[in-house]
This record gives sequence, C-alpha cells and structure tokens, in this order.
Amino acid sequence: LTVYDLALGRLSQIQKSLPAQRYQALALANSSYALRSLGRAAEGKQRIDSALAILKDTKDYPAQQYPLDSPAPIVLCALADHEAKVDPRSAIEIYEQVLDKATASTPATIADLWDAPRLSRLYEALTRLYRQTGNTPKAESIEARRIELWRDWDRRLPNNAFIRRQIEGASH
Repeated sequence: LTVYDLALGRLSQIQKSLPAQRYQALALANSSYALRSLGRAAEGKQRIDSALAILKDTKDYPAQQYPLDSPAPIVLCALADHEAKVDPRSAIEIYEQVLDKATASTPATIADLWDAPRLSRLYEALTRLYRQTGNTPKAESIEARRIELWRDWDRRLPNNAFIRRQIEGASH
C-alpha cells in the first residue's frame, strides 16, 4: 500500500495528461487489493470508484471495446474482485462485460502472447465465480476456453516453459 500511495503522490505531481491519468487510475485500482487485504475494503472501493471516474474523464469508460492492455479492463476487474466478496453474481456480470468487450476488440485467435495471460485471468476468475454460484456448465465452458487458449499457443510455440506452466495451471 505504501508503494501505491507513493506512486499516487508522484502521479499527482505530473501535469495533467492522458497517460498520467490512466496510470493514476491503474494505481488506484491496484491499490484496492492491498487495502482489502488490510481489512479496509470500503477505502479500496472508494479508490476503485475514483479510478472509474478518471476513466470516464479520459473517455476510456464506458466504451464499446476494451483492449486487454488498456486500463478499463484492469479497473473493472478490480471492481469485480471487490464485488465478489459481497455479491458474486454482480462480479460475474462485471467480468462477463469485460470479457465481451475485450473479445470484441481481440481476434478469435490472440496474435500477441502479451494478451494471453490477461485473457486467461479473465477466464480463471469467471470459472471460479461460476463454480462458486453453482453454474457448473458455464464454469466448464469457460475453463475449456482457457485451456484451448494455452493449447493454441503451445502449437505456435512448442515446448515453451511459460506456456506449458499455463496449460498445467489451467488443467487443474
């Protein structure tokens, strides 16, 4: 939390710019995890709300599409993770929205390995929430998509240690 607060302090010293605002939104959203782990969930939620307000100002949220490397999916995932503790169904709705808008901006076959872990994390979170709420068919469907994502990368980059670890993690 101290590191995030230091980063936020430094970002507030930068003249207002689009990149600085986006980094500020990311730092606010990411710091919410530290706050939740310290038992300060309400403060974490306030930071997520502030991050969303910044993304509204920058016109990054709401949007028709959320590229996986943009701030909006990260901030919305922080919101979903916050909601998951209180209302898993609300968290599912948020994650489904992020997934729909992220896949709308991403080809069916992800061309950049950089995006694969981000998409995989979305699949993983949704699988967990679907299982938690008793929706086994959806959990299995999303889990299969995650495994296929990594198998596709394994075909492109055979025997890559990182990809093999992802397949093993997704298969358990």
